[in-house]
Amino acid sequence: MVFGNWEVDKQGIVGLGRLSKYHIASNELNLMINGNLYDKLINTSEKADVTGQDIYDLNDAYRYALEKFKIENIHNISFEDNIAMQIKIISEKTGDTESESSFPFDTDNL
Repeated sequence: MVFGNWEVDKQGIVGLGRLSKYHIASNELNLMINGNLYDKLINTSEKADVTGQDIYDLNDAYRYALEKFKIENIHNISFEDNIAMQIKIISEKTGDTESESSFPFDTDNL
């Protein structure tokens, strides 16, 4: 299944096109930072060549992959917390700290 520049294949999530150097193996999907953020979602957000739209699509791919590989959210990780951190990272990368215009999420619902 393809989500923008990401594909969920039988081994995990792979970047397509300019993002082809990125791969998240299925056994890495549940890695966490401080027990409340998905490591790979946050680390990928920090990459210089990854845009807000790429991260938006990655979140969709991630949710799909968690279901596909039957990875339970045993720690009740909040995607909203991950999105809030991703918005902060993308805003800092783009220098747009006044708004989240470079990030396609509806931030009013966070």
